Amino acid sequence: MKIENQFNLGRFIRATIRKDGTHHVFMSVPSALRPSGWPATITLPQEGAKVGSLKNPKFLARVQKAAHTLNTRLDARRDLDKTYQSQGKKNTRAVAEIYFRTKRFRDLSPSRQFRNRRDAKIVIDWAERRGDPDFANFVKADFEDLLANYDDREFAQLDIRSILNVLCKEAVTANFRADNPVESIKWTAPEPVEEIVLWKLPAVEAYAAMARQMGQPGLAALMQVGIVVGQRLGDLRTAKHGVNFRGGRFQVVQSKTGEKVSIPLNAKLKAFDVTPISHPAITRVLW
Repeated sequence: MKIENQFNLGRFIRATIRKDGTHHVFMSVPSALRPSGWPATITLPQEGAKVGSLKNPKFLARVQKAAHTLNTRLDARRDLDKTYQSQGKKNTRAVAEIYFRTKRFRDLSPSRQFRNRRDAKIVIDWAERRGDPDFANFVKADFEDLLANYDDREFAQLDIRSILNVLCKEAVTANFRADNPVESIKWTAPEPVEEIVLWKLPAVEAYAAMARQMGQPGLAALMQVGIVVGQRLGDLRTAKHGVNFRGGRFQVVQSKTGEKVSIPLNAKLKAFDVTPISHPAITRVLW
């Protein structure tokens, strides 16, 4: 009996035994059944240690869970490809729908997902006004025409350029087109006209004092930590005792970039001992 059947690993899942007795488990979908952009092989489990024995119940459970997840995603992608093939659609809307189903999109914060959907709709509407051709028919000059509409709104232009770049990458992966012309369009974040400082330390201290007087010591701490570490409010307000604040440092995986940062805190912040506060949107923020 094949290893994969012996351990009930599911469709398209294969397993081989290494010399050390551990198993190499992977998904292998035949080329005729693979949706566009789907890798020829995917090693399982996708998260955590990839080396283990299927005779180990914990490793087997992780592999089975990963196999189920991959097969569910595979079915969704194959159904999506069938829809596009039956409709003959390789237009901008089709490319956007592929992007919205990617892990890359799902991993974004809710606010970023909203903005990317909004910007993609702008591109879709623009494409449909131009006759809704296949996405491969657009060239660099077409995309520059769209961006020219935002010459007086530099930050909006940067957002549109960003979503165009994402859509082109997805189109290349899905074999909808062979190149990404947006890569050659200049990508320069606009410089602010002048520096605007909304928060200064004296103002933060005054607001923090007011918050403490109102019985909100956690809100006061949130402001005082924020001015020191300079991280996003969304990352700060969900920070937890003993997790993000430990060893005299603030540590977090940034929600937007995915990068891990570790920032030393000053003596004043280290001395805080804040109890939970009543505001439902803010958790305990210090140790």
